[in-house]
Amino acid sequence: MKICLKELRESQVNLQVLREAELINDVDKFDMIMQECKELVAIFTSSIKTTNNK
Repeated sequence: MKICLKELRESQVNLQVLREAELINDVDKFDMIMQECKELVAIFTSSIKTTNNK
């Protein structure tokens, strides 16, 4: 799970670079992808914390 979280965070950075470079054609779809990535980061962070507490 920690590896997956690391990859998700890296993906967030890469997506942000694309946005700042203005390489996005479909902003609405891109925003959905960014939101999904943020939600996955939150899910994996919570799962890792729960696992560490047990």
